[in-house]
Amino acid sequence: MAFLADLDASTKEDLQAFVGAKYDSRYKKRWDSMSDRGSKLSWNWACFLFGPFWMAYRKMYKLSFGYLAVYFILELVVNMLGDGLSAIGFVDTIIWIGLTIFANYFYLIKSKNEVESRKKVSAENRKKELSQAGGTSIGAVFSYGLASVILGSVIQIMF
Repeated sequence: MAFLADLDASTKEDLQAFVGAKYDSRYKKRWDSMSDRGSKLSWNWACFLFGPFWMAYRKMYKLSFGYLAVYFILELVVNMLGDGLSAIGFVDTIIWIGLTIFANYFYLIKSKNEVESRKKVSAENRKKELSQAGGTSIGAVFSYGLASVILGSVIQIMF
């Protein structure tokens, strides 16, 4: 399991460029702690409180919209079968907690993949590309919220 401790200085600098302002104060500390424990598990309060909205904010689009797809498939199944609100609540809670305890690891993997995909770019251009590709996106949060509302409306219309 490769965490920060296993990475060279250049890769760590690239990670810092990708993550942005919260790298030193939040993510580096969490990733170092995970590395020290040899564990993929850690608690992410932002993910716990905001779930897929946090994922969208951190530009983890596949994960946030994947959650949305799973959630609405569960909604469809529950609506087709009838009374099953407690079941969907339970399953959603399990998924939510799972995402929360793996959120920092998922973000590390995404960050490392983004850095790795730009290794052949010159150092100057790489930092610029990484800071543009990484960081945060308020627009993605609103897009996720809009997609949630639209899909929720579609389900309501269907049933």
